[in-house]
Parts: sequence; C-alpha cells; structure tokens
Amino acid sequence: MKLGKLIYKKLNHSLAGEEESEFMQWFNASKENQETFLALKSFYEEGIDLSDLQHLDAERAWKKLSDQWNVDHPKKYPFRVYGRYAAIFVGVLGLAYGYWHYSQNVGLPAMPVVGDAITLDLGNGNTLKLSSSEYEKITDGKGNTLGVQEGETLDYSQGEGTNEYAINTLSIPNGKRFTLLLSDGTRVHLNAGSSLRYPAKFKEKGNREVFLAGEAFFEVSKNQKQPFIVNSDKMDIKVLGTKFNVSAYPDDEMINTVLVEGLVQLGSPGLPPDQSTFLEPGFKAEWDSGQKTIKKEKVDTGQYTGWMEGKFIVREMEFKSILKKLERHYNISITNNNKALSNRAFSATFTTETIEEVLNTFALETSFEFEISDDHIIIK
Repeated sequence: MKLGKLIYKKLNHSLAGEEESEFMQWFNASKENQETFLALKSFYEEGIDLSDLQHLDAERAWKKLSDQWNVDHPKKYPFRVYGRYAAIFVGVLGLAYGYWHYSQNVGLPAMPVVGDAITLDLGNGNTLKLSSSEYEKITDGKGNTLGVQEGETLDYSQGEGTNEYAINTLSIPNGKRFTLLLSDGTRVHLNAGSSLRYPAKFKEKGNREVFLAGEAFFEVSKNQKQPFIVNSDKMDIKVLGTKFNVSAYPDDEMINTVLVEGLVQLGSPGLPPDQSTFLEPGFKAEWDSGQKTIKKEKVDTGQYTGWMEGKFIVREMEFKSILKKLERHYNISITNNNKALSNRAFSATFTTETIEEVLNTFALETSFEFEISDDHIIIK
C-alpha cells in the first residue's frame, strides 16, 4: 500500500492485518520517520484535515495544512516560513521529508539524549527540568493544568479538563528513577537512562499509544475499548490492562518483556501479524532482532522488577552487559581493558552497595584490578 494511505489509515485507527505490520516497518526504519508521523498525528489531533494524504496529492495536502495552520496559529510559527520545503515535500519521499523539516522547526521532540537532569519536553518548544523534591503544576500554552508533579511522581490524571493532545517526552538520566501517571490512570515506573513519549491526554477513541526507549514497568489501567500499546525500537506490546516490565535500551542487543499480571500480545515489524506472541504471567519474551525470533521462558519476575526498589540484580549475565547496567544505575562511565572478562557470566544482587563495593565483589570471583577517577572507572 502507498505510504500516504498507510499513514492516514494509522491516524484514524483503521489499519488491519498486514497493513499494521507494513506501517510499523516504515515507522521503525528511522528516527525521521517517527518524527514525521508524530508531527502528522499532532496536526490530525488539532482537527486539521489530512485526508489528501491517502491519495498522495502532496501539493494539495501541503496547501491545506498550510492554510489551516495559519488560520489556527496566526502569530505562532507562520507556515509560510517553511515554504522552501514545499518543493521537497512534493512526491512520496518528499511528503515525509517535508513534514519532518517542519516538525523540527516547531519543536516536535525527538527521543532525546539523556543528560544529568530529569527533563519534560512539552511538545510546544518548552522543556522543563524537574526536581524530585518539588511540587509543580505542569500547564499548556493556555494555562490549563496538564498534570501535577509531586516529588518523584508526575501525575497527568489530575488534568483540569484540557483538550491538549500534545506529545510530551519525559527523560530520566542515569542514576535516577521516576514515576509517571498517565491521563488514563496508567502508572509507569521509568528506570535510569530511559525516555517515554506519550500524549498529555489520551483521546476518547482509538488506541492508547506510548513510545519507550529504555526500561519501564507498566501498570496499565483497564479499558477494553482502548488497547494500550507500548512501542519500542523493535518490539510492540499490546495490552488491555496488566502489569509488565519492558527493557528496550537502544544499545542492547536484546529487547525483553516480563509479564507479572494479565495478558499481553507481542509483535514486531520483522514478523507477520499472524506470528504475534501471547505472553502469560511469570514468563519473559526476548526479541532477537538478528534472527527475527521471539524466545519465551519462565522466570522469577522479581529479578526483572527489583530495580523499582533500588536493587541491582543480574543472573548469569555477561560482564560486558553488566557494565552497561552499572553505568546507568550509578551514572558513571566504565572502560574495560580486561577483555577476557567481557564474556564471563556472573550472578549477584546488590541493594545499597557503592560501585567500588560492587566491583570488589565481582573481583572476588575473578581477580581483576580497577581504578576510580571521579565518575570514570578503568578496569585493568
């Protein structure tokens, strides 16, 4: 199916069967494609008619979008400024590319590089730094309350009836954790080095969709009419109401989902829709992007959810993967010059130990030396 029609059907939630897989394959192909779709979704939710997308009439779609935008936003971001992209816009590939350039200029958030502070991108050009010790109201451009931050929790369920559907992005730096309560009551616990992109308010019809880079534990509010979908780089999880953990860091080879309660359906752009997998409580599903396979096994779910209590747990994990987890958990950088350690597997559980105590514990089993200089560690 043509790209424009796929995008339009996704916007109005009418994709079916292989169309969904075809769309997700395009969506996950690049960050630019993701930003393009989210820009279009933002326009669509503001009531702008994008029906011409399905006919691939790029010139007409561009003009309609431009005219409507300038009527609704006469003083903010005049659309004529971006007219130089119109020539690029025309055509199938130009359609996506032109919208991407436009979205970049009006501040549609990409999945950000996590820094040293918890940040909230409101999708309107404003980015806030959140302190875990503060109380603050989060408002839209019209002064309506989107949510309330109280300590280490950001609550969107307390929004004051706003019709704001802007896409927000919450980013958690290494060494920190944070809790998010979405507008539907779904609770999301975000681990260190993670970002979640989500609407400030879910629409009353259609799927409830969020986009995750990193690790999070979801307690999904039940709604039989509106499935909840967690999109990651290579795996998508569809639920109605359940508790599960997703680990989908961009630099990890494997993506895994562990189900604590309920039922989830797992799919991927690399798999036909009829090969999606259902996961039962107490099981882990691991997606191998190279082999394009999903492996399931029964696990101790506490091993994968202990991070919410500040625990650092590894079971038969290779040392090179442990180092990545340590970097996120302690907000440090590690250089490993002892390559013989890389593929050695370890099991351990830590709670309040310092990074020095953790490394000394590993060194008891396999002798090695290390030196610590500020926030950098060199393993000799």
